[in-house]
Amino acid sequence: MKTFTITQRAKFTGTTRTELEQEIIALLWECDHTFAEIVGELTLEKANEKALKLILLGLVDSGFVRETHSPEGKVVYFITKKGVKFFERRVSGMSILDYMKEIQGKTYFHRLKLIKEFGLQRGMSVLDVGCGNGQGTFPILHFVGPTGRVVGIDYNTYELSYAQRFKRMFNVRNAKFVQTNILRPKLREHFDAVVSFGVLRYIKSKYLTKFVTNMERLCKPGGTVAVAEANPVPRNEAERFYLEFATKGKQKNYYPLNKVKRTFRECGLELVKAKSILNSCLIDAPGSCILADLQHYVRKGHVRKRLKGLADFERFERRYGGKLRQLGCKEPEYFVVVGKKKIG
Repeated sequence: MKTFTITQRAKFTGTTRTELEQEIIALLWECDHTFAEIVGELTLEKANEKALKLILLGLVDSGFVRETHSPEGKVVYFITKKGVKFFERRVSGMSILDYMKEIQGKTYFHRLKLIKEFGLQRGMSVLDVGCGNGQGTFPILHFVGPTGRVVGIDYNTYELSYAQRFKRMFNVRNAKFVQTNILRPKLREHFDAVVSFGVLRYIKSKYLTKFVTNMERLCKPGGTVAVAEANPVPRNEAERFYLEFATKGKQKNYYPLNKVKRTFRECGLELVKAKSILNSCLIDAPGSCILADLQHYVRKGHVRKRLKGLADFERFERRYGGKLRQLGCKEPEYFVVVGKKKIG
């Protein structure tokens, strides 16, 4: 009997077999040709759960995907060379922005919504701090155009390898990726704008000022420094528990808007804009996939405060599950803070 564990990361929205098949193949390709823990990293609408299982088996039968088992007994999927060729034929002639628009849908348009608030213009040079796999970097090209360019930096070489694969696959010439840490940046160039998406949560409070200061230093005089982050205000006790304990240092540094505004001013930036923006998608949002996330952290042994094992988690789910599922149906807010570097 195959077990399909469903947790966070990717949300499938396709309603037909073809749409779901395309989304699955694309996700497999993005995961460096392997599903690694793909079965443990999916969030599905209930109507699509059965369809996904059938389509995965169909992809195995067609030879696009190979099925095996992990040492823990999980069902694991790998994309085959035949599957890679199928994907590459499908995206042939597409631009990176067309691909993201088709595959990512609401997530892509939400990023565009945030970037628009940064005030980027055609021809600008932009530094994307904490770019990860480039999912927030490439949409910047929509605003700076072919005459502009974007440089993404991250200390995680594993994530950067994905960004490099996207760059090569879609022949993106005005994007570059560099391995470096914003707290100790090894860059000599200065940029018209320095921005970051969802990175503040990974910065410990004692480094927040240094983080913003280094963004300001890499910006040209009169240039833009901007950040976008999820609103950290918990909406009930269960979400508060998640934000305080469950992520165990990985995503627990959610800063309130006023704290970020104050840090911008302390770093000598002229505050231009600070506003909340309604999120049009539920991925990566506090509260959207908390139950699945918590179960993952419990299994990995990261939660020690009140949930010491799966039995504790099951009691927690019985008590708070209804509230958390209800939260997952709401649209969380992000906030955007934009500052200008002073001239002289």
